[in-house]
Amino acid sequence: MISQSENNIEVRRLRNSDIDALFEFYELNHKHRDRLLDKQRFLWEFMENPFSKGKIPFFILVDNNEIQGTIGAMLFQFSHNKKTLLAGHLVNFFINPKYKGLHALRLFLTIINEYDIVFGSYVSNDAYKLCKSAKFIDHSADLYNYYLPVPIEQLDSTTSRPVKRLVINTGRSIFLSTVALITRSFAALKNYHCDIKTSFDHNFISLIEEKEGKEFGFIKNVTFLLWRYNSCPTLNPIYFQLNISNVPSICLIAHYDHQSNTLAIMDVICDEIRSCDLIILILQALFYCKQNNIKGISNTCTDKRFGAILKFLSFSSVVSDYHFLSFTRIKDLKKISKITDNWKFMLGDTDVY
Repeated sequence: MISQSENNIEVRRLRNSDIDALFEFYELNHKHRDRLLDKQRFLWEFMENPFSKGKIPFFILVDNNEIQGTIGAMLFQFSHNKKTLLAGHLVNFFINPKYKGLHALRLFLTIINEYDIVFGSYVSNDAYKLCKSAKFIDHSADLYNYYLPVPIEQLDSTTSRPVKRLVINTGRSIFLSTVALITRSFAALKNYHCDIKTSFDHNFISLIEEKEGKEFGFIKNVTFLLWRYNSCPTLNPIYFQLNISNVPSICLIAHYDHQSNTLAIMDVICDEIRSCDLIILILQALFYCKQNNIKGISNTCTDKRFGAILKFLSFSSVVSDYHFLSFTRIKDLKKISKITDNWKFMLGDTDVY
């Protein structure tokens, strides 16, 4: 029951002493959401984030000392005009239905005012409507899901158009085999070498980390990458690393999803994306899937250039229904953030895995 006195209802930052009550709230209201009940994952995402500076990036709606709503932020460092800002990906926005409306809005506004720029993806329809009403910039039309079956999808006798499916799949196989042959020859001539690792290569990543000073975008340095991929309790990361004449050039980070038996491309770390280098790495990921009986490769991103490379390699593409929105009150930052392709937003910039 909602308190009759508004003085008993407050929005505040989560404290260490609130953890048990928080999980009681989730257990009572959202027990079907396994990820919310994973305490190890929660501690990693909100208590161990290297950019929180002692302030837990999580807020709660409390009525008479009982939690009735939650919202958190997965923190990133963000570069704009050679300045380092703090960005938050909004997550875990859940409200007791009795507190929807003004109380939910108070909770939402508290966290978006906390950071220089905030963004959201994989949001519910209710959260999407709230973001739109709060004047978030909607980039959803430019967010695409990509997928390539491995091996190229076998003919399904139950399909309504078996001949068409056979022709498409045969064409894909021939095309990819031809591209692989050409890139192998090119790689040999240019002294390219690809390493596949399941552990974080600190020395490699430190040479190609994305540093401060960009006009706009996420800062993917060693501190972030160690936390995001090496420490995450729910990830099974695989690193595809390319050297050119023994000099590190680019790293493609993927996650093996046991449940779907697919490989999800999470991020690409490099100073500058060169199409040929990226094609070589994606083909390596394709061969890795074949060797390990993984049934497909997927990705979700707004990066048009990266998407074009995936489509060149026969990935299917469809506008995602996950949504992607952003918000900032900084005037010049808002102007540049409206251009979706500036974000280079990718799956690893969310907490889906």
